[in-house]
Amino acid sequence: MPSPIDTLEQQNEGGQCISLPIGDPESILVASIQERLNVVPPLSSKFCIYRVPEKLRKINEEAYTPQLVSIGPFHHGKENLRVMERHKWQYLRSFVDRRPDIDLSEYVKNMKQIEERTRQCYAEIISFNSDEFVTMMLVDGCFILEFLLRNLPLEVNNREDPVSSNLWLSNAIKCDLILLENQLPFFVLECLYKLNKGYGHNSLIEIIRFSFSRMVPKEEQELRENSKCSQVKQLLAFVCDCCSSSSSCALLRENGETDSESTEEMREQLFRPSQVKHLLDYVRDCYIPSSANTSLGNEELELPHNVTQLREAGVKFEVGKGKCLLDLSFKKGVLAIPCINIQDWTDSLLRNMIAFEQLHCVGTKYITDYATLLDSFIDSSKDVILLHERGIIKSLLGDHEQVSLLFNKLVNEVNIDAGDFYFSDICQDLNAYYRVTWHTWKANLRHTYFNTPWTIISVIAAAVLLVLTFLQTIYSIISAS
Repeated sequence: MPSPIDTLEQQNEGGQCISLPIGDPESILVASIQERLNVVPPLSSKFCIYRVPEKLRKINEEAYTPQLVSIGPFHHGKENLRVMERHKWQYLRSFVDRRPDIDLSEYVKNMKQIEERTRQCYAEIISFNSDEFVTMMLVDGCFILEFLLRNLPLEVNNREDPVSSNLWLSNAIKCDLILLENQLPFFVLECLYKLNKGYGHNSLIEIIRFSFSRMVPKEEQELRENSKCSQVKQLLAFVCDCCSSSSSCALLRENGETDSESTEEMREQLFRPSQVKHLLDYVRDCYIPSSANTSLGNEELELPHNVTQLREAGVKFEVGKGKCLLDLSFKKGVLAIPCINIQDWTDSLLRNMIAFEQLHCVGTKYITDYATLLDSFIDSSKDVILLHERGIIKSLLGDHEQVSLLFNKLVNEVNIDAGDFYFSDICQDLNAYYRVTWHTWKANLRHTYFNTPWTIISVIAAAVLLVLTFLQTIYSIISAS
């Protein structure tokens, strides 16, 4: 029998004491590898929060990096984000004080129960010990919820709050809350919200929808249409109408009013925690069309020409009437594109949704495909100006060149699945239309001779003069004979 191998105690990288065999080099190596394997967690299908790959980050690092507040472990403790830590603890206290009958220990207990499930949502090993991680979950989760609650119109007692009452600061925090690396799993927020608010109040989805209304399509128009409603009815009506672009919403009323029974039914349809991964995932869901595209893409995807070239080929442009930003259509030479509102947060929102799709989503990558199509439509500021004149692009950036650069860089270093491209039918139809020579001739004729009332009058006058000259010549020939 082989003699037992002596062991030597040694600390590993995590500071834990491990035993290594002495004498046999191969056994030492095996034991060292085994020790490392013992602390490596198994691959999880629950990953939904990722670090942005360096290839994407280097294109626009600020678009993926929180500027004011850290949420979750990836940016926790960074020096430039510590100013908000005091406000986060103040918000924790305010949130807990909303229910004096619930002791702080209940919150900690609930966070402990879902700690392991929460850790599995992050696509890397989290080095925090249990107490540190649970504290982070509690502080960050309660901060998000208290911040969302203070954004509601009925929260009039928070006007002196230096965070939520400051429009610039509030909007900047919202931008940080939709970053892929700055997420908490949605079930953490749900757990804290149910513990604090109980049932019978506005659902968590409703307060999220209201707070992030600027970041979902048509929010300003819906708010104006419901301006005569009471604040409570306005909030509910806005939620119903704005959610109509989401695949998770089916129960809607055109006038924005619902009875109590349908409201509860609507909430059940809206709020399916198992389907919502985090705040960014929910905002992205608001952009997804209600009906899926069943057509298959082509492995040799050919993107269409820019809008200037398409216009020269006879394509007309108009504002799409669909409520979803991705509801583009091309029929009878008319390309309908829903209005795009470009604001200071647009680039960051689109980039983080694209990064999430690249790392997590299986199947059609809707936002990635949308950005790819817009990139093909826009090559320069000239294309932006054309779309702006048609009412399709509305920009607060003030510079058409900036808008052009925004779309030209969105899909750099991004993988495009040609076989599952959402807009493959539109691409094929546009390219087929562009290749018809008659469409180009007709467009050139229209643009050259019929683009203004004066040119139309000139062409008509020239035609009349030509006809009269022809008739006079015929008359002279007849008279001479």
